[in-house]
Amino acid sequence: MEQWLNARSTASEEQELRIALAESENDPGMREILYKLMDRSGEQENSAGWERSAEEIMKVDRLPVRHISWLKYAAAVILMIGIGTFFWFSNRNTSSPIVAEQPAAREIEILPGHNGAILTLGDGSRLALDSMGNGIIEKQKGVLLKNGQLIYSSTGNAVENTTTTPRGRQFNLILADGTKVWLNAASSITYPAAFNGNHRRVKITGEVYFEVAADKKKPFYVDVSDKAAVEVLGTNFNVKAYEDENGIRTTLLDGAVRVNAGNSSAILKPGQQALIRLHDNIQLVNDADMLQVMAWKNGLFNFDGYDVQSVMREIGRWYDLDIQYESKPEPRIFRGKIQRNLSLHQLMLALESQNIHFRIEGRKLIITK
Repeated sequence: MEQWLNARSTASEEQELRIALAESENDPGMREILYKLMDRSGEQENSAGWERSAEEIMKVDRLPVRHISWLKYAAAVILMIGIGTFFWFSNRNTSSPIVAEQPAAREIEILPGHNGAILTLGDGSRLALDSMGNGIIEKQKGVLLKNGQLIYSSTGNAVENTTTTPRGRQFNLILADGTKVWLNAASSITYPAAFNGNHRRVKITGEVYFEVAADKKKPFYVDVSDKAAVEVLGTNFNVKAYEDENGIRTTLLDGAVRVNAGNSSAILKPGQQALIRLHDNIQLVNDADMLQVMAWKNGLFNFDGYDVQSVMREIGRWYDLDIQYESKPEPRIFRGKIQRNLSLHQLMLALESQNIHFRIEGRKLIITK
């Protein structure tokens, strides 16, 4: 602890802190302490370049907009155009472009999520990948970290590994068979370091996108949160299975998959989505919105058709925030998309124009109206 307070931490101690942070999602008080320690250790210095870029984008925020109403509106419009952001708000079947009425109040600057994960090896040891450089993972054969990507070779041992992204992180890896995997925030995948035998099987939680390497002799299976299974031959698909969402969604981009849940089964065609809700019923959605499904992988939030709670769940995962409501949000539906590389202040500036008022207390985002 003293080393962190004096900003003299070693690489090993930094690893321990990052792992502790990943494991403290249900303890806001501990997370507050850990974030302060990371700030003291120079964590924020790593994002200095981003901060400078953000300041350039937010030049209009330094204008005295609180006292000159027309400047207030003009600055918001310039900001939205400058950062390539747009929102459409729809309520009672009407739509209109939004303009931010006032800058969002901020107590601390909260940056967006970034690349990183926790790797649990076959011997139980854990590594914080976002604090490691390129190179072979010494503790296990056939594992390489290169340019922020985990790469497995077919020469490794078939021990079980797990890659986990805490809130505020995303990561991608290449499995030993060549299958490419992308993890959204608050997700995990468990897999063998090498695929021996006559099939390939992995387990996931959260949201994961797959580009499965074709191998007709070894079918690929994905166990989803112990509630469903996806059988694959060679295809690209996305699975969204967060516990706080209203079901499990498997969306097929290319190829063919079979989705199994309980006694139900369905074969998907490209463009279709399987929605699994209570009692393991599978509902097929034709012409699924692929732009929305893949928005997270492409660096965007796509809030088309979302209500306030759905929007806030996405924000909470990406910015590592606990979301609270002082009262029940008014019914409203959002239309539009916004970049995921914005600071929380920039994002909430857009949402505040739609009567989404809030305050920030540490890592809590409290919706007041």
